[in-house]
Amino acid sequence: MKKRYQPLTEKERQLKTEEYFGEIVKGVRGILTDEKYKDYLDFSSKLPRYSFNNLMMIYMQNPQATYVAGMKTWNSLGRRVIKGEKSLKILAPIQKKFKEEKENNAGKKEVEEVTRIVGFKAVPVFDVQQTEGAPLPLNPIVPDKVEPSDFAEKIYELLKEKMNEELPVTEKTLERKGLYGYYSPSEHSITINEDHDITNKLTTLIHEYAHSIFHSPDGKYKDSGKDVKETQAESFAYLTCKYFGLDSSRFTFPYLVSYASNSDQLLLKHQDEIQKETNRLITKIENLILEKEITFDVPVRELADELGNDFISLYRFGKSYFVTKNIDESLMNNLEAIQSQQNCILIETNDKAEALSVFHHYRIHYPENAVDKLDGKKGFIHLYQVKNEELFFIGKSNFAGIKRLSETIRNESLALEQFQQVFEHIQTPSKTKEMELG
Repeated sequence: MKKRYQPLTEKERQLKTEEYFGEIVKGVRGILTDEKYKDYLDFSSKLPRYSFNNLMMIYMQNPQATYVAGMKTWNSLGRRVIKGEKSLKILAPIQKKFKEEKENNAGKKEVEEVTRIVGFKAVPVFDVQQTEGAPLPLNPIVPDKVEPSDFAEKIYELLKEKMNEELPVTEKTLERKGLYGYYSPSEHSITINEDHDITNKLTTLIHEYAHSIFHSPDGKYKDSGKDVKETQAESFAYLTCKYFGLDSSRFTFPYLVSYASNSDQLLLKHQDEIQKETNRLITKIENLILEKEITFDVPVRELADELGNDFISLYRFGKSYFVTKNIDESLMNNLEAIQSQQNCILIETNDKAEALSVFHHYRIHYPENAVDKLDGKKGFIHLYQVKNEELFFIGKSNFAGIKRLSETIRNESLALEQFQQVFEHIQTPSKTKEMELG
């Protein structure tokens, strides 16, 4: 007889969580006492949205992880976990609602419902390499192939202006040789050496901005030693720059050994705050790019799908859009290189809507929120319409969303007629086999 699953008791769960935290502390000792710290920073720059505790857990289980999510998220992206893959574990908060009595502005007492974190539990996640299915779009705000100088040229002045809302940021020639810039706690200001190139100015700005966060006159770590201050600033700068493809390696890690001699809990506290502040600046920079509609002259794959052995993609290059079939991405360094692969280009246009229409015509897997079901019939097949398009097809729901089974049709009455014929022929799931209709 199959044994039924027994959930952990609250005490067992607490012991398990304490075990995980113990592993995190052990991991912290490991990365902060030798050259592995740089490897850890390289790893965590790929996953900036995670807390430090969960980053450490993922890192200890799979240092090669690049994109981690739960099974439901992978299924929503049209991918499934490969059979036999072992999950990674991260910690998720356990939240409970409580009723509290508070006094309102009029001095009267009233009951208010509040939510508090009462503990943590381990939840399973998987790296993208542990999944298979529909290809992922590669649509980062800053594409991987952007040259550091190009990124700096478009971002530096905007970021400096944005930071000026928080504290003065100025440029001038600095007498001291090799000095890129500095943060002045007494004036709570940042000074950048104007004699350096713009890429160095940007990485310096990020490093000194970290000092302004952690070591200002009102800062939590204003009285910390230089070892702690430089490790905080360097970690922050390295993570942020690495995320955007910039090299900030001129800042080294000379103080790690003495920093690691502090208490374990202090180490955890520093790293968690570094991660949170890094995420805030990354978000700030990305919002600037979106707000100012900054584009970079490298191809970005916005959508992708597999049609049998064919790979269909929608690329954006500057203001041009390309729908391609089996294009060689290694040759896509500039506009001329893309256009040289004419046999792989289904359409080139400056009209995104037109490009989307062509891509939808060729794709096989549609997210459920990208289509509308037009019929009210029961069964495994239905007639679908691509949203905002005069594009119709017969499809079925599966783990990847909606799979197209027929050719796309641009005439609704013809599509409905074809669907009626097919539906009358195949009415029940028991008769189904994977098939192509058309």
